Amino acid sequence: MSSLLIRWLDQQRGVTVLGSALVALLFVAPAGRAQTAQPPREAGRMRIMVYQFRYSPADSAHRRLASTLAERLAQGLARDSAFRVMTDPRARRDPSRPRADVQYAVLGGITETAGKLTIDLRLLDVQTVHLLLRDSLPLEGSDSTSVGAAGRRLVTWVHNQMLRLTR
Repeated sequence: MSSLLIRWLDQQRGVTVLGSALVALLFVAPAGRAQTAQPPREAGRMRIMVYQFRYSPADSAHRRLASTLAERLAQGLARDSAFRVMTDPRARRDPSRPRADVQYAVLGGITETAGKLTIDLRLLDVQTVHLLLRDSLPLEGSDSTSVGAAGRRLVTWVHNQMLRLTR
């Protein structure tokens, strides 16, 4: 099943993959926080991929905000020794090394409702095709200071949640 998901992720690009994946995740966990059995933690770093965040309303300001937050999250996780950030769900095949496909994915979105910005996050175990966690975090504003602080908060949130879920 995980190879089918990875193959599907290989074929998708851009916002379409996020929309499709988020719709699929809604069926996996219809409400609240969803947790599955804890996944085994491999020796070494967790292989994770951050997908481009979706955004609503669909305008250039929200697109830029979503792109910046996803980028800051990926950069922050790349500096974290607990993670190996991957840019493609499939690793290049090397017969001398064990399987190294992406293990986890971060899907996210930015929404603005009644003037309030919210970051919606989902942590997905790609290999077992399970939603590990879904949460929403407030975003204080779209200025560079707020976005920088939100990026750091996202890195800390993902780090803490993944360590908790994979113990």
